[in-house]
Amino acid sequence: MRTRQKRIEVKGNKEEVRQEIRNMIEETGMRYVFIPNGLFDELYLQKSLEGETSITELEMVTYIFLLFMSKNKFTLNYEKLAEYLGCSSKQLKVVLKRLQQFKAKTNSVYESYTDSIKLVEEHEVNLITEKKHSAYNPKTKKNQKRLHWYVNYMPYHKMKTVEGKETPVPENFFIVTIDDLDLLLNSTLSRTEFVTYLFLLKAYKYGTDDQYQMYWKISTIAETLNYKLTETVHKHIEKILSISINSIPLLDEIRPKNYDLQIMKGEEPSSRYIPRFNPLKMLEMDFEKKEVSFKKSEVSFKKQEMDFKTEEVDSEKKEVDYSDWEMDLLNEEMSL
Repeated sequence: MRTRQKRIEVKGNKEEVRQEIRNMIEETGMRYVFIPNGLFDELYLQKSLEGETSITELEMVTYIFLLFMSKNKFTLNYEKLAEYLGCSSKQLKVVLKRLQQFKAKTNSVYESYTDSIKLVEEHEVNLITEKKHSAYNPKTKKNQKRLHWYVNYMPYHKMKTVEGKETPVPENFFIVTIDDLDLLLNSTLSRTEFVTYLFLLKAYKYGTDDQYQMYWKISTIAETLNYKLTETVHKHIEKILSISINSIPLLDEIRPKNYDLQIMKGEEPSSRYIPRFNPLKMLEMDFEKKEVSFKKSEVSFKKQEMDFKTEEVDSEKKEVDYSDWEMDLLNEEMSL
């Protein structure tokens, strides 16, 4: 049975527009998207190293939000989409044109008719496809054409038995929630700071204990993200470390025992940068009811790693007001 895509007309100022779109996503329930690691490794980083045109920060953010639109089955016109993303309509048209030209490989196809993932032979796809559809407008009593953008670039999937059923499960991906995206759209993080945050989400191994996460030197992150100045990335990370949502830090830094000794010896120290808010949101969402089934044992976060008390969070850290969001993560269903 075909699932109909909503064509919405959002009116009001910028904040009203964003809030109405945000409410739609909350009501629909699809508050997260899977991002292929290749968005960084192949399109943002590798092409830049090879001297080819790489995807920009705005293009990356636009691609991510188009995934949210696709999953929640609604579309916006140029003006409202640009307003939501914080750019001009002229900029957006260039971005959408470029996203149709970028290509990447996948073995998965999202079928909107059945709201499911289908595995196919590995093939190259354009990141998005733009199409016009006609829809009858009862107010004008006429058909009108509206643009729709379809996201083709999906994470690789493999078939896995989940609760006795063969199910496509994504691999080589990271998750972006609508709360993560809000950090950019409400100007808590700039685009470059947000992309640094996304990189740390990509580098994080979901379901793996802190002690097994990778150590990073700031200069290595800067080199990977193609920043000339290491200080820029240092400022980005310091800012991300200072932000918490509902007393949950976005990021935690775990330093090795010889951290200070390395500095005394004139060496650059390394740290583990552990996302906290994003994995908690991942646990909060019941993936078993979505198009990709996850057993909670597959996302084996230990409760003690996630049990943050308010008093343990630095009171000087910047707070983002999410007063309407009630965090209830310590009930029995979330215990692993």
